[in-house]
Amino acid sequence: MTWGPNTPDETRAFLARSSVQQAAWPRLDFGFAIEHATTSRVIGSVGLHLRDGPNRTVELGYCLHRELWRQGLITEAASALVDVGFRTLNLHRVAASCDVRNTASFAVMERLGMRREGCFRRDRQIKGDWRDTYLYAVLAEDWLSPQQR
Repeated sequence: MTWGPNTPDETRAFLARSSVQQAAWPRLDFGFAIEHATTSRVIGSVGLHLRDGPNRTVELGYCLHRELWRQGLITEAASALVDVGFRTLNLHRVAASCDVRNTASFAVMERLGMRREGCFRRDRQIKGDWRDTYLYAVLAEDWLSPQQR
């Protein structure tokens, strides 16, 4: 991840920024907690983040507690949010990226019907190391077509 673990002060600052963003309209970011159905515990998050307003393009982001990986939870949450993005928010494009070594993350993107659009070599330095990044995206016309759904 590009962030974390966070200190209590960093977490409070994040929550304060989120509260301000939540009141704004049009919203630039939609971030949601993922709650475990049986325990009611927050186990992760999923969000859409505006990257290009005139072209109605957002970036999809998600994270999940490691103990709950490989259960389809992120695919379910991300699919629901992308669907709302296209059907309700009238988005044109949803993009997402991940470290090329994160096979689980790009598998989620592929299950969502996203296409790999490129590989950026050593484009981000995270925690002192350069990494390569895959870029994926899906268009409204592909998501909403009967063949896709």
